[in-house]
Amino acid sequence: MSPLRKVVGFGTVGKKFINEDLIWNDEKQFKRSLWKYKFEINPSYICEDWKRGIALPSMSLGVSRKLVDKETFVNMVKNADKTWNSGLFKEFFPK
Repeated sequence: MSPLRKVVGFGTVGKKFINEDLIWNDEKQFKRSLWKYKFEINPSYICEDWKRGIALPSMSLGVSRKLVDKETFVNMVKNADKTWNSGLFKEFFPK
């Protein structure tokens, strides 16, 4: 498990695809693909200093595999926008 439990960036899902390339450390260690369903991320913002990442809302750590509700997502983007002065909120929620 990663020692970093913060959000360090936001983006949108790009192309989805299936392949057997070894990308993650676990896959390289076992010398086989563990996750063949992959997708590209089109980054909207990446925090340059991971120490300034925003805290995850109180929920399970498997959140990366689940959708978060809209209210939680809005709050995360607002927090990131305030912390990073990023303009993310306007990008994700234009008028």
